[in-house]
Amino acid sequence: MGTATFPQDPILVQLLIASQHVADPEPMIHDVMGFSKSYGHLLGDILATRQRLLLQLPETVLDQKSLLKEEFPYIFLFYQSAYEFLVGFFAIRALGGAAMPLSEGILPEEAKYFQSKTRASCILFGKGCDVKVAAICAAVLESDDSPQFASCSIYTNSEAQVAANVAIDDAQSLDPSGPGIVFLTSGTSGPPKAAVLPRRSLAVKYLVPAGSASLNHRAGHWIGGADTMIEPILTGHTLHCIGFKATVDEVLQAYVNNRITHAMFAPRVLASLKDAIVGPSGTLSDDAKAKYSDLFRGLPTILCGGNFIDPAVASFWVELTGRPLQNFYASTECGIRVCSSISGPEGCIGVPVEGVEMKLSREPVGEIRLRSATMFTHYIGDMEATRAAFDADGFMKTGDLGKFQDGQYYILGRENIDYVRFGHLEFPAAEVERALLNLPYISEACVIGVPFRNPPQLCAAIIREHPAQDGGSSRSAASRPAVVSLGDVRSALQDSGTLPLYMLPFLLRVLGENEALPLTQSGKVAKGAALKAFFGGAGPHSADSLPAEVEVWNSIPAADKLGVAEGEKTRRAWDWGGLQTV
Repeated sequence: MGTATFPQDPILVQLLIASQHVADPEPMIHDVMGFSKSYGHLLGDILATRQRLLLQLPETVLDQKSLLKEEFPYIFLFYQSAYEFLVGFFAIRALGGAAMPLSEGILPEEAKYFQSKTRASCILFGKGCDVKVAAICAAVLESDDSPQFASCSIYTNSEAQVAANVAIDDAQSLDPSGPGIVFLTSGTSGPPKAAVLPRRSLAVKYLVPAGSASLNHRAGHWIGGADTMIEPILTGHTLHCIGFKATVDEVLQAYVNNRITHAMFAPRVLASLKDAIVGPSGTLSDDAKAKYSDLFRGLPTILCGGNFIDPAVASFWVELTGRPLQNFYASTECGIRVCSSISGPEGCIGVPVEGVEMKLSREPVGEIRLRSATMFTHYIGDMEATRAAFDADGFMKTGDLGKFQDGQYYILGRENIDYVRFGHLEFPAAEVERALLNLPYISEACVIGVPFRNPPQLCAAIIREHPAQDGGSSRSAASRPAVVSLGDVRSALQDSGTLPLYMLPFLLRVLGENEALPLTQSGKVAKGAALKAFFGGAGPHSADSLPAEVEVWNSIPAADKLGVAEGEKTRRAWDWGGLQTV
């Protein structure tokens, strides 16, 4: 068999290094969708899929080296399995292109819109996707300018390719700052935009010892899912893929079946796993604790990011596993985990990782801004949004508010939606959420500023109660009211001494058993959707216009009487150091 070549691309270089590092021909990728593949099989399928693409792509998008032209780098990637995602992603990179992974639920009209933005020349797809792909192609091809748009299936049945027979062609050197992959933003801060990450992004440069194993249960159309598939393959991990819609029980079973040494958790996953482990009783026997502790002993830390974690959940995992909690900060546009903290205080994201510069737009509290070679380069077809995303020094505006204290960064929430404005003062919703989660009978909390007539916003809390049987299992059961009311919540928060009066919720919505907060694809609360679903929209509201399920505090102060509520011991809001906005 002759030597096959890949272009000089940082991710393809690392893929070959990892495939040569793992000499064992046994399967390294175990996919619940029916794939069990070695590095040799992966390389063979990448080469075969690349050849299929070359036969299907319009000639006008290829250059003389059979690479995608600079003006046509994008190819849609549609798949149902992690293995197909990996084959498709690397095959597109092997053509000098950038994959744009699509969500399983994307509508043909949405795909058509993004094709018009990206000028994608093809959709590469896996098994079981034929019907949706046909609808997407029909929608794209009906446009007035009749674009050249092809479809191509991913090949997954190649014989194993010897890693030594695949080489990097230095004559096909690709700009590491050129387009590498495209993600749609999650939409917590506006309509989705197509963010382009450079080729050097996600290109980790380390290898792990034999026996290392990683777990994936997230789809690749957002960076958290793609990273948990790509990074393990670039580093020599055995990758266990249990399906993008895996249940909590299936995630837990994966730890029973395999010795996992690398995993990333979202706070909601950790909370759900905790509930599955402790069960209705809310307690663990010594034998059960030893059993579950052993399942997670392969992990060096409990790596968690994407949102704030309930302090009680964090304490549970640290106590159960004996491993420290490692909180990280990342986003689609960041490209990688840019900040990390081990065993830090609540809200602490630590210090920037190597290669990342970080600053605040103002002191003491300001927007977190960062600069690195791996962050996104632009939004496709939206130069205005791209320019607005960076400051004059080239630092990316994250939209997250933070502070720098005792040598570490702390995140306080989204600048545009995670601050509640009360008169001429504003405060971070995250501080109220953390205080709510510290109450023993609350398992989930979301705080939103609901537009009101006077004052302009009211602090509104959406909460979920712990089940009655475990609400006090590990914390004080005596402090749980029979029926949680807004008065109970305000009294408990005021007694805790953690919040000033003006930050206490004026509106309360308790989630029913079958209700759930709307989430983005990355697991964050979509607060705009939550505002509409639980408070009737953007308002402005009066007490009478709110849905009947919303409990309203009986003495809402006017904006000129901040901090004064009849019958309560209060102080003026500005005595508590609120942030001045005017």
